[in-house]
Amino acid sequence: IPKRDWSSDVCSSDLTPPDTDPSFLASQWQDTVIPLWTPTQHASGFLVDPRGLIITNQRVIGTATSAEAQISPELKVRATVLAADVNRDIAILWVNPSVVTSVRPLPLGCGQTTRPTVANGQELYTLGAQMTGQKRLTLGDVTGVGPRLLLTDLTVVRASAGGPVFTAGGLVGLTTVDERDPDGQIGRAHV
Repeated sequence: IPKRDWSSDVCSSDLTPPDTDPSFLASQWQDTVIPLWTPTQHASGFLVDPRGLIITNQRVIGTATSAEAQISPELKVRATVLAADVNRDIAILWVNPSVVTSVRPLPLGCGQTTRPTVANGQELYTLGAQMTGQKRLTLGDVTGVGPRLLLTDLTVVRASAGGPVFTAGGLVGLTTVDERDPDGQIGRAHV
């Protein structure tokens, strides 16, 4: 794969705001969530481009140059790490596009002139892949807003780190692991 700046490629301007019903969000985007297996842990990622681009946390990838992506219960493929940013805790992985043709990517909406607003007390949703491969919708509220970090009361298992975080207005970030939490619960979202 040739080296290039993938950050501009994973942005889409055709984001359609999802309905405010959490079950609609889950049904709309659950297939975009992909379980990831690294040499040391299990995490979640989500497909953002039909060319096989998957977003997850850099922390779950660590120094690995690849991971395994569980596209379906029967299909696990190699995912190559294209880029990773430790400071922003984000990684972009690539899988062969032929294995994700039936998966609808979750558009990032980077080119939009307006972004979903986020405020204290606002309801959030996240989707994550459990160790069993099942996708789970979790609801929570914003408890703090920073420049690139939302504090939330979302309670999500460590294996779901890297999953997308939504408001009723659309995608606002991804879940991340709080290394200080010994129980493996997380309550942060990178935006």
